[in-house]
Amino acid sequence: MAEATKFQQHKFGSNDQQRELNEELFRRMGISDLEGRTVVEFGLGNGAAAHHLFNWADSRPKTFIGIEFNPERLDAAVEYLEQQGINALIVEKNYRKQFFELELFAEGFPPGVWIAQGNVEDLYWLPHSSVDIITMPHMLHLVSSQTNAISEARRILTSKGGKLGSVSMYGAKFEVPEVNDFYNAWTRPLGRYFVSKIKSGDLERGDKVSGPIVDDAGVIQELANGFEPIGDKFIEYMEAAFPREYFESIARDDKDFPEGVANGLGINNLPEGIREELSDLLVEAVEPAMKGREVIPRNVQYITAEITPEFSSSLAS
Repeated sequence: MAEATKFQQHKFGSNDQQRELNEELFRRMGISDLEGRTVVEFGLGNGAAAHHLFNWADSRPKTFIGIEFNPERLDAAVEYLEQQGINALIVEKNYRKQFFELELFAEGFPPGVWIAQGNVEDLYWLPHSSVDIITMPHMLHLVSSQTNAISEARRILTSKGGKLGSVSMYGAKFEVPEVNDFYNAWTRPLGRYFVSKIKSGDLERGDKVSGPIVDDAGVIQELANGFEPIGDKFIEYMEAAFPREYFESIARDDKDFPEGVANGLGINNLPEGIREELSDLLVEAVEPAMKGREVIPRNVQYITAEITPEFSSSLAS
């Protein structure tokens, strides 16, 4: 396993760390030249990854479409991107299909940066073989069906060299004992906690809290149908290390979870009062696993793939 020392200096969940993780994804995908391309991002969030791509690449895409499941985040993404000098417009939900299939734009999608609310497992409003590149930054572990998301990506990717890439700090099948120690200390209490809350009636089963799981075998099986890896493997892991101070911040009196963790675990969506109780449980579970370490190792998962020539030929025939 390669040691990603360049990731070690940043606070977990910080913009600097996210930028380096994202830039590593773009490098692995080989997408520095975006001129004339159509790029779709699954899970736009606040727009940070789109900004990272635009800054990193040698040229901007002709069309960029950011898809975000949560409609309440669309305006915030527009505002953030505008602050970075990127003008973006929201395509209203009721007009997505008409907008992206306009005959007026015979040479592809309308140029510009567009944001739309949508479920990446069902993008019926985007035509077949219409997209050159799909990025999935820090989101694949959050969808209800990762194979459905991959299948939908395959449907809308162009048959001529279409590429997809995903980066996630969750779902690693850890090979390093020290990582297992910490990961288990972090996740097992979460499972026990939420099961107990559901049994007690404090949480409904519909109160989703995202688990840090990516189904490697299922994703690889889905990618094998129409994709080939960019590089040696569909899925590769890099080891990163996060500073002790980050985990100690969980124990602050105000129970101040860093935003990235609160979003990733769904903590912000929990009923009032439960968040503080969960913080105490995490601190109790995590501290013994730290064992005096100044940094905690975690794995970063990269998925990169492109449409195979054989799959392109089958579509053309």
